[in-house]
Amino acid sequence: MHFLTYVFIPPQADIDIAVAAAMRPYGDDFPAKPWKRYLDVEEIAAMAKCLGVRKSAMRKLAERMEKWNASTGGVDARGLYAVLTCNPDVKWDWYEIGGRWGGTGKLVFSALSLLRSAKKIFLPHDFVTPDGEWHARSRYVRTGWLNGRVIQKSEGRWRAEFSLALSSYPRHRVVCVDRHV
Repeated sequence: MHFLTYVFIPPQADIDIAVAAAMRPYGDDFPAKPWKRYLDVEEIAAMAKCLGVRKSAMRKLAERMEKWNASTGGVDARGLYAVLTCNPDVKWDWYEIGGRWGGTGKLVFSALSLLRSAKKIFLPHDFVTPDGEWHARSRYVRTGWLNGRVIQKSEGRWRAEFSLALSSYPRHRVVCVDRHV
């Protein structure tokens, strides 16, 4: 899926370099320290059934985690987990400056000009501020192994959050990025 993302960059920065630096921590190839993803009861049941192990045999399931999702696993006080090295903050697998929204050129605006026309502008799906924070209008909340739901901010709340960012960085430029995930 494609999403419109705005990236705030300093006024004199090279567009390609500044956007790459802002987007890098959220890419699927960004190196991450190993972290634990705990399996819920539904996934444990599916794993146990697939591997022919009792659901309650947590140590055996941990030993066979690699067969389940190609990673090591373990058990602690919180439960059964997989040790992952993928980026837990991933937001894109590729992006293009301008992309479908830029036609043949790069779409770059001053934050101040966008702030002046804030009621008329097309709001992005998300944006990245110079402090490196990713702001998203919606987020996916996992409610089970294969289930989840999307929580979305109202248009008014999202417009207010974006306007606050524009007013916080009035001298910066805002670059339109076509982000794919």
